[in-house]
Amino acid sequence: MNELRKQLTIDFQDQEYAHAYLEENSNMRIAAQIRALRLRNGWLQEDLANAAKMRQERISKIEGADFDSLTLKTLRRLAQAFDVHLSVKFESVYDAVNDFIELSKERLVCDQRPKSLDKLQNQSRVNDSFSSRSTGLISIPVGSTTANTATPRLKIEA
Repeated sequence: MNELRKQLTIDFQDQEYAHAYLEENSNMRIAAQIRALRLRNGWLQEDLANAAKMRQERISKIEGADFDSLTLKTLRRLAQAFDVHLSVKFESVYDAVNDFIELSKERLVCDQRPKSLDKLQNQSRVNDSFSSRSTGLISIPVGSTTANTATPRLKIEA
């Protein structure tokens, strides 16, 4: 893997090449993660299509990384079908390269909401037993909108 890092450091001096490489890697990662999550659930492509209110053919194209673009709306539908959170972020080339070099099947599969909530509850119990003071980094108060849905608001403190 060190050799790959060294080679990419050289190859990525070409900005156009670097972005094309990273974009293709992102497409392949999305496809692989969707497939891994589907298989974790024991679903056929048709099952996922039904859960995400999509056509099976579309799932097949997505899993084959055979797509020109995926909308956030489509990705959110898939995340909801899997009962997980969709995270879209900007990151450094350094982090992106390390992320795909260290990619494994285990890292593609994430916990569904119920298991995540159990972990959060257990973490809260552990944290409460050590200290009740806040770290001061991020607090996330949740308020209600007029539609009675929870809308998180992030407050980042220095």
